[in-house]
Amino acid sequence: MRYIPLSYPWLFRRALGSARTVLDVGCGKGVFFSEINDDRAYAATGVDIFDPYLKIARKSGMFEHVTKKDITKLRYKMNSFDAVMSSQVLEHLPKHKAKALIQRMKQWAKKTVVIGVPNSEFEQR
Repeated sequence: MRYIPLSYPWLFRRALGSARTVLDVGCGKGVFFSEINDDRAYAATGVDIFDPYLKIARKSGMFEHVTKKDITKLRYKMNSFDAVMSSQVLEHLPKHKAKALIQRMKQWAKKTVVIGVPNSEFEQR
């Protein structure tokens, strides 16, 4: 792994650990996932609602599946993925919807859930 220790991508990669299948909730363009999956260690599914971003995510080749869906309405069976992750997404949802999504993410993951949100030092709009 060629990540700078304690960097944001390094923290995610370390937290994903031995996961093989990953669900990226709110994958956007797939740029961040491309950073942590440059060696293609993970078989990933990306989900987002914004078509222009999904088009880029599909072209990235980082995801086995890219799905257009409102993340607050996602449904998967229990233990569908080794890991479920979300980076810089939950802060855009109302608190009750974010909490409900986290609970569902825990059900979908066999091993771990990894969530990144902005640091309080950054301006929030």
